[in-house]
Amino acid sequence: MALAGIDFSNLREPDYNPDRFKESPDNMRYMKALVDQQLAVFRGREAVVEENRRKAGEFAVVNRSIFYDTNYFQEEQREEVRMCRDCCGFRRIASSAKQATGQRYSVFCISIPHACCPACQGEARSTYEEVKNETVYDYVYLQDRPLDEFRTFDYRTRQETVL
Repeated sequence: MALAGIDFSNLREPDYNPDRFKESPDNMRYMKALVDQQLAVFRGREAVVEENRRKAGEFAVVNRSIFYDTNYFQEEQREEVRMCRDCCGFRRIASSAKQATGQRYSVFCISIPHACCPACQGEARSTYEEVKNETVYDYVYLQDRPLDEFRTFDYRTRQETVL
């Protein structure tokens, strides 16, 4: 009615009882305390980010061991995120997987997000070029969102594909 410009001041909801929608005093105290706590966390976020950057150093590192029971293979993964002060950084993932047949593959992946600063973009692209020349990985991947391209390098055939 409001969108149509019709007067709705006399409109009443059937069976509406405002007392049914009141919170208990205990619930209200809990919600107010929760809001105050979340507001304090929000206001202190810069200090937390700075502390995490200090602890992590240049790269924050997470190691994972993942078993895929549907395909019956084990993956060991090392994920590193560049802790840049100017942007969200970029991501590097080194992964090796052992299949049920016993065959092992290793890959190195680099992902550059759209919001990445020029310094991080350059470092990520040069890392891709450096890793291509190493014999450690079977495949090297570069997901370059700012350039809207995806590069794969197969070490065995020495072929690079750009999509």
